[in-house]
Amino acid sequence: HINDTFYPVMRAVQVFKLEVFDRWGEKVFETNDINHTWDGNYRGEACKSDVYVWKLKIQSNQNNVSSGNAEKLYAGDVTLIR
Repeated sequence: HINDTFYPVMRAVQVFKLEVFDRWGEKVFETNDINHTWDGNYRGEACKSDVYVWKLKIQSNQNNVSSGNAEKLYAGDVTLIR
């Protein structure tokens, strides 16, 4: 099914870390594997419908004179609907 998992779509990434937190700041998901997606579960249990905060840290493989291999941080939210 479409939208059954949450993950960023990227390419040419060397370092990757995705974290997802609930509204109280508890980490419900973490991965360093670009192919591992969050399925809305935590410790084998379905998370409740809510808004979750995600943080993404990456380092690109693409060398660029202005930015080099600088680490980049992104954040946002994802709404889980069951």
